[in-house]
Amino acid sequence: MSESMSAEWEKWLTQERSNVEHIESRLATLSLSVENHGAPRYREFWIDANEISNMLNTLTPFPEEDKDRLSAQHKRICREVKKRQDEEWQARRAQSKQMRASIEENIQNACACADSAPDDADNLTKAQALLSETLALLKNNGECDPPPSDTAGASSSYSGLLQEDRGYCWEKWKEANDAVFARRQAIWDRNYEVINPDARAACEEANSGDPFQALEKVKETQGRLKDVQLSRTQREEVRNTLNSAWETAITKANTIREKKRKRHEEWLVRMEGNVAQWTDMLRRNKETALEMTDQVRKLSGEIRNAISKEHADMLRDWIAEKRQKIKEINEMNTELEEKIASAKEKLVNKIPQRHEE
Repeated sequence: MSESMSAEWEKWLTQERSNVEHIESRLATLSLSVENHGAPRYREFWIDANEISNMLNTLTPFPEEDKDRLSAQHKRICREVKKRQDEEWQARRAQSKQMRASIEENIQNACACADSAPDDADNLTKAQALLSETLALLKNNGECDPPPSDTAGASSSYSGLLQEDRGYCWEKWKEANDAVFARRQAIWDRNYEVINPDARAACEEANSGDPFQALEKVKETQGRLKDVQLSRTQREEVRNTLNSAWETAITKANTIREKKRKRHEEWLVRMEGNVAQWTDMLRRNKETALEMTDQVRKLSGEIRNAISKEHADMLRDWIAEKRQKIKEINEMNTELEEKIASAKEKLVNKIPQRHEE
């Protein structure tokens, strides 16, 4: 054999050994590549396995006996991983079915609760609570607690619901949730049809009726609103109507109160003026009555010294006139005293007469 042929042969053998060693190294790594801190990495494994399979078919030079040996090793590793993957898949399917059954039971219980009394808001609240618990399970993929953050992408440490079961459960949950919501909406609508006309009536009363009655209607309707089941939009609408009624009514009521306050102040001034006037009149009347009583006494004394019968009769007529006048003054004084007493009582109690309001 020539030196050049010998060199080519050595190069050929070296390449064969290199190719065999490379495949052996890749197979050794392949056995470990499926593991990732205890979490299988099947996708990466099968990518590597396919690359190695292609290399076994394409690498040259490669001894046939080594190719057969390493191909057998490659198939054995793949069979073992495939078996493990199938077993885990079956376990995941069983786990997913179990989770699906549990979620379905929660949904069925919620539907049964709603169906038992579809017009009872408390029952619908219980049904909604069950659906909320179920929603939390679905968001956590069927687990009561979410997966740890460091294994969120692992396929065996956290499996949960499979896509098919997850989709089925979501559809069932949406159907049940829509049914419960529709029944709750029906209750809200019935309640709204009862309370909204009352709110609008209060508003109409405020705009064109008695503002004080409107304020009472607003307060009564607001008290009922606290205990009535309504949607957020309906509650806001009723509340806005009542707020508008209240603002309109309170403005009118305050205007009326201000007018009454001014009229009352005017009445007080007027009554105090009347009392002062009547008191002064009473004082003057009493003085006049005393003066006339004095005059009667003097005229009575003059009768005894009258120069003639005609003069005595004239004096008697004067006395009668003055006594009549004194009587009228006393009657007027009695009336004045009553009016003063009544006015003072009203002033003390701050109560105007009805026709003076």
